[in-house]
Amino acid sequence: PNYPCQPLDNYFKHVIGCSKEFNNEECYDHHLKSKFCHNSKKCEKCGVIWYVAVNNRNGRSGHVCSERYCTTCFSFHDPKRGCYIKSLTQRKPKPYRSHRF
Repeated sequence: PNYPCQPLDNYFKHVIGCSKEFNNEECYDHHLKSKFCHNSKKCEKCGVIWYVAVNNRNGRSGHVCSERYCTTCFSFHDPKRGCYIKSLTQRKPKPYRSHRF
């Protein structure tokens, strides 16, 4: 379909599986055929579209309204608090021999 989806007169569909809304039949049909519901969902409380795979990794169990994924520290946190980059852990150097001639 052509993006962005152009609204059609009096057309409206709400997808129960992912809470997304469509005002164009062609876009709605494409959504159902491509199985986008498995990839992302729309939060009914805050309206954010969140990705299932990202929000369910590392022990997370879905979307939290006040949190966003930070590409600086690679974790979820409230954008208002700012980002704190984790400090590097210093590795113990491996023993080695040096031969000089």
